[in-house]
Amino acid sequence: MGFLCSGIFADLANEFGEDVVVLAMAIVVVTILIAIMTVAALIARIRVIYLYWFANRHTSSGGYTGESAARKALDELGFTDIQVRKAGIFRTMIFGNHYNRFTKTIWLRRSTMYGDNLTSVGLAVQKVGLVMQDKREEKAFRTRSLLQMIGVFGPILFIPLVIVGVIIDIATGFTKIPSLALLGVGLAFFICSFVFTMLNIPVEKKANKEALEFLQGSDMLTEDEQHEVAKVLRGYLIAYVIDFIINVLKLIQLILKIVLQVALSKKNN
Repeated sequence: MGFLCSGIFADLANEFGEDVVVLAMAIVVVTILIAIMTVAALIARIRVIYLYWFANRHTSSGGYTGESAARKALDELGFTDIQVRKAGIFRTMIFGNHYNRFTKTIWLRRSTMYGDNLTSVGLAVQKVGLVMQDKREEKAFRTRSLLQMIGVFGPILFIPLVIVGVIIDIATGFTKIPSLALLGVGLAFFICSFVFTMLNIPVEKKANKEALEFLQGSDMLTEDEQHEVAKVLRGYLIAYVIDFIINVLKLIQLILKIVLQVALSKKNN
């Protein structure tokens, strides 16, 4: 089997060049890793859904809703300038529960806003943890906030930009300048999205810690209820970590494809 693979590699290397074949093999390996991590991400999200569902079935012993829990936490911490509002359909679909530092508003999904269960309380107070980072003017949080829009739409815009570049390239006689230029713009968006995902992990982890510490010192939830909330928040964080790993692999895959394209262009010329 080893001799067969070596023979195939030698034949391909003679035809296309050893560097091209190595790059192509690297892309295949990275693609396989992306597929494996995508399955892991699916499993992690299923676990989050289960934890979310389980905590959603249990009413908070203090009778707090997401809105009242966030408001109580904000007032006790002296953040009376921060609003708590229900997110509309578009905002819910794009951002979910989130804190906007520019409008000084915690936006909650309808179910989180008015739900009196453990999930609603935990997620609402977790957003207060983000407010705490904003008030301390932490650079990681503020940088993530600036990159949030690109982080959401960057990966979505990448493929259309490449397609537009190819179409312009065809229309202008295959100069490759438009496609490479828009590929560079798409890559810049993708890198910003990667940085956003990278910063998201420590920011969310710290917000989880802040929220759990606040809940421990308050009368909102019992110790057992806090334990269930901690599991939900931990589940979300694991999902973020897996997403980050997938983004790293996709970035590597993208760079390898660009290098391969350049190598093939040089060979053809």
